[in-house]
Amino acid sequence: MGLGQPIEFDGVVRCLTLDPTSRRFLYAGADSGLCHSSDGGSNWTLIDSPFVGNTVWKIAIDPTNPGRMFVGVDGC
Repeated sequence: MGLGQPIEFDGVVRCLTLDPTSRRFLYAGADSGLCHSSDGGSNWTLIDSPFVGNTVWKIAIDPTNPGRMFVGVDGC
């Protein structure tokens, strides 16, 4: 990862989850919060959510409703 992304080269990623609707969409749980990639992990964006600034430890996408995501955090 390059500089200027929400997960920088020295950032800590706690979990990765593949979106079941597209192999190009990934979610990362990081020390900076919940991040999303739409290009297979080359570039990342921080999702504006209540998790910004919290460590995201676990991400799970509901297998019966891919529009629903469960996120486990520390300190939220």
